[in-house]
Amino acid sequence: MDGDEGNDATKSRVMGYFHTRPVHINESHPMLDLDAIVNELNAAVDQFTCRGSGFVLNKITKLSIAFVPFCPLGGGNSYIETPDWLLKTNAVVNVKNYQSEDCFKWAIISAMFPATTNVDRISSYRRYKNAVECSGLNYPVQPNQTPVFEQNNPTIAIHCLAYDDEKDSFLIIHTSSEMHKRQHKITLLLLDSPDGNAGHYVWVKYLSRLIASKYTKKCAHFVCLSCLHLFASQRVLREHEPNCLAHAPQQCTYPAGKKCEIEIPKASLLIPFEFCLVADFESFLVPAQPSLVNTHVPSGFCIYRVTQHENYQTDPVTYSGDDVMGNFFEHVFAEAKTISKILSHNVSMKPLTCLQQAEIERATNCSNCNAAFLSQNEKTCHHSVACWKKIVISNVAVA
Repeated sequence: MDGDEGNDATKSRVMGYFHTRPVHINESHPMLDLDAIVNELNAAVDQFTCRGSGFVLNKITKLSIAFVPFCPLGGGNSYIETPDWLLKTNAVVNVKNYQSEDCFKWAIISAMFPATTNVDRISSYRRYKNAVECSGLNYPVQPNQTPVFEQNNPTIAIHCLAYDDEKDSFLIIHTSSEMHKRQHKITLLLLDSPDGNAGHYVWVKYLSRLIASKYTKKCAHFVCLSCLHLFASQRVLREHEPNCLAHAPQQCTYPAGKKCEIEIPKASLLIPFEFCLVADFESFLVPAQPSLVNTHVPSGFCIYRVTQHENYQTDPVTYSGDDVMGNFFEHVFAEAKTISKILSHNVSMKPLTCLQQAEIERATNCSNCNAAFLSQNEKTCHHSVACWKKIVISNVAVA
């Protein structure tokens, strides 16, 4: 999405990206509801423009539709042994339903009526088999049928997880909106068979052990059901949950190993900018239509020029009042002209210090691109004071 075009310096142009939710196509729903998809896309655009950005849709440069095969997770028709890594945590109860495909029901019953002995046997729970209403469910039970079960059982709220082997993390596949309003709050884990062709539900008796087992075994933690974040006390969790549950379930995952390393593809990107602007806004919320989120209206800003050159450093500029965005862009464009004028002057490099000269003489490779100094790639110096530790660079790197 583009904003207004024009030569007026008070206007800007940005690219916006919008997407719609995935739509399942199967034998029962063979056709796409294009009208619903278009309406959802239009609502996303309207929501963006109503947040106080002041942008209007100018043109659509690209529109794409992706079709991918979908393999839904679902409960299987046979019992699956508890994996060794999960067995060590002692966090779940896995009822052995060898002769049936209703592991979903038995997992819930085991949570509602915990057994003291033989916790993995159906015989310990058979007298409660009619305690839950399972009409309307198709076996094996898919996660998207969970709302049907919750509607038939108004005292039960389901929280369902799955394990991702590749990412070594848990996925939230269902969280009831009534999780903190119903009597029975039950967390299930959907296990995958080794061949990936079947699934099996187990009751997560100790969510803290399940989530925190790979981090610590010293003490119990309190887990948010919406983001699976760990907290040290129940009080902190209570303060966190109202804000977290207002959004769709999500989990923060962090890269490990080589994935957490940042690779800079060009040596020239290792040289810092001489100037940059750091800005912060203050806003207040204006109630919007019921179908939209509240609008953030800016009430003021603070902007600060950051540079290593002391003679060009300035005090932060703050503004509060009418036309906040207009004043902000006016200041940014004025700063751009000033900085451009400063950088347009060619200034002779200051004499090298003894330390810098010695570093140049010792260097055999460029400190940025690691290329060896050869006759075709001679040593040169960077005159920026911000780069004195990387004073020796090659001609290739600065070309």
